[in-house]
Amino acid sequence: MSTGNEVFYHVCKKCIDENPGSSCCRGSSVPLTVKDIERITALGHNPEDFVIAGEYGREFVEGHEKWWVDSFLKHGEFYYKTNTRTRENGECVFLKHGVGCTLGEHRPAVCRMYPFWVNEEGHIVYEPDERESCYIPRKKYSVDEGLEMLGEDKDRVTSFFREIKHDCENNHEAHALVLRPRLPNRAG
Repeated sequence: MSTGNEVFYHVCKKCIDENPGSSCCRGSSVPLTVKDIERITALGHNPEDFVIAGEYGREFVEGHEKWWVDSFLKHGEFYYKTNTRTRENGECVFLKHGVGCTLGEHRPAVCRMYPFWVNEEGHIVYEPDERESCYIPRKKYSVDEGLEMLGEDKDRVTSFFREIKHDCENNHEAHALVLRPRLPNRAG
């Protein structure tokens, strides 16, 4: 299924060409907001086909903003977040070779603001530790240059960030309802 408005940036092709096994659309799943799930479902996608309980170790959760840490569901020794499913090869289920993201402008908020983040002072910065996954910070482009390369602006990135933060602060139980049936059954 496709929106007909796929998104693929020239800079993303450079990233994939330089690192064929690693990119933001490969090797990791993306945290979803409740709005993301609703938006993607409205396109005709079944949540069973794209939503998973993303598993995180303590080292990937603790030490971050309190609102982010509190948004995870703890189960046993692991933390879980509502995430996108990936294929067996590690690619996002919405990635189509030679086309890009089939969700287009309906991409999850995290994808729409990536590789940017808003720090505690309200400044747009690159997400910490993203030099490995993204060509733009890896090549040391400024934030303004990166925004321009992706056709974004500071107001939109800030808006996506606010959507994510609001979701984390206000939708914990909605996420728990989605996550609980998807949690692994561990003996112990």
